[in-house]
Amino acid sequence: MWARLSAPLVHLPAVGRADIGWALGTVGLALVVAGMVGLVVHGHGLPMNAFPPPRLVREGVFRWMRDPIYVGFGAVVLGVSLALRSPSGLWLVTPVTWLAMVALVAGYERHDLRRRFGDQAVAPTALSLPRPGPESPTSRERISTIVLVLGSWLAAYYAIQGLGRPPDAFSTLLPGEIRWPVLPWMELPYVSAYVLVPLAAEQSHSNDVAAFPSFHVLCPMLAARAWGSRRGAVSRWLAWAWVALVAVSCVGTGHHSVVDVVTGAVLYVPLRDVGRSWALVKNAAERLANSWREWRLGPVRFINHGLYAGAAAGVGVVIAGSAAGPGMVPAVAWVGMWVLIGAGTYAQILEGSSRLLRPFGWYGGLIGGVVGVFTSPLVGGRILTLLAAFALAAPWVQSSGRLRCLVQGCCHGGVAPPSVGIRYRHPRSRVTHLANLGGQPLHPTPMYSIAGNLVIGVLLIRLRTLAAPESLIVGVYFMLSACARFVEESYRGEPQTPVVGGSASTSGWPWGPWLPVCSSRASPGRLRPHRSRSLPRGWWHWGRSSS
Repeated sequence: MWARLSAPLVHLPAVGRADIGWALGTVGLALVVAGMVGLVVHGHGLPMNAFPPPRLVREGVFRWMRDPIYVGFGAVVLGVSLALRSPSGLWLVTPVTWLAMVALVAGYERHDLRRRFGDQAVAPTALSLPRPGPESPTSRERISTIVLVLGSWLAAYYAIQGLGRPPDAFSTLLPGEIRWPVLPWMELPYVSAYVLVPLAAEQSHSNDVAAFPSFHVLCPMLAARAWGSRRGAVSRWLAWAWVALVAVSCVGTGHHSVVDVVTGAVLYVPLRDVGRSWALVKNAAERLANSWREWRLGPVRFINHGLYAGAAAGVGVVIAGSAAGPGMVPAVAWVGMWVLIGAGTYAQILEGSSRLLRPFGWYGGLIGGVVGVFTSPLVGGRILTLLAAFALAAPWVQSSGRLRCLVQGCCHGGVAPPSVGIRYRHPRSRVTHLANLGGQPLHPTPMYSIAGNLVIGVLLIRLRTLAAPESLIVGVYFMLSACARFVEESYRGEPQTPVVGGSASTSGWPWGPWLPVCSSRASPGRLRPHRSRSLPRGWWHWGRSSS
């Protein structure tokens, strides 16, 4: 029903075959049934989160994968979409369904399993990637890598081909590069890369898409690093000489442009050591988190994190105003006024504590924005146009605002491993003077939020450049931001945020504190709600949150 109703909004190619689609759907349905039977027979429970099996199941299909029911259901949705050649089913319903399942696992189930069964819950299954470490992968791990990593890459590759050449596509060839000679003898070093990547997918066969960046360069570079780290200097030099020859052959055979090759090499820099790359991001976030500065001018106090809030407002107005189009400036200003009123009212009524330092509340801003949009016809506004304009702006507004969260210490995460978490030490941060977690490694949840919003923001802009319907832009924003926020919330650790049922926070709902709080199933690292003397007296009775 969803695919049929959304069909007029999705102007993308119809891809698929009935035999392949129904076969994939049948395999998926078999996985779903096998997973459900396994949970009942071996786990002595039901295949539902409300009544989880008391025993961790690693028999049957669970020996091969942790989430066969979700994998199977995802295959069913994809298979039916391919069988019926439904563009909306394939390009909208399928990916959103997959993301929703991933969000449920990452934002709730994985935490719950680790709490109940410890590290055994995340122990590798038969079909798993090798764990980080100096040991060489086993044959089974190598096969699993081919299936999981290269299989996922192959699916993405064909998905991009299925989308076809976009109307605004442009060539990555440099001026004059198209006249460079093709060297047939370089096919041999070019094809040698398929020892690593078992797929001969050349640009000449790919509808002029899926060539940028060149994974034909990135994958051999990653392989050369692995070989060189184990086999000595000679092997290292030979491996990198082979990489150079493959890179040259990409251009010499005419399968890739110079830009394709260079971009593939640039991607290698952050991917060669993901832990080190994350450490750079984490250290930068920690420096920002401890950068609180303030100045007084008479009775007025200026705080440096206010700059990020101001930048967020400015970015929002500029993007929404540009997206709404000419003649909509009064309506954009009208909505902006309501956003400000809603954010301020929400913060003072539901979060009205001087210790919480909440002059504005994000959800109050959303409520105010909705009121402003639906009353905008009073000032000449168009409701759907304004909804789409502010949906385009919202990810960038929140990304900038999250920088303020880092400095102020609000929206912080729960206790995390030292390799993951950042430490707050500034005495004015809410982490130190309110949550009493100064010096402990905490999940940098504002950074998680920024990462999710940047992806959403880029995708929405791309939809806009392709002239996607306004209602599709609004719907995609709501769905993707909900998935991202669900996962982010599971890592939050503010003590004043009530946790209901061990899942999502109540985020300031007035009735939250009167609901039964099942703290026994709270996520690892999340502080359980309690009446702490260090918290302002009034917040508990009104369900005040720092969302």
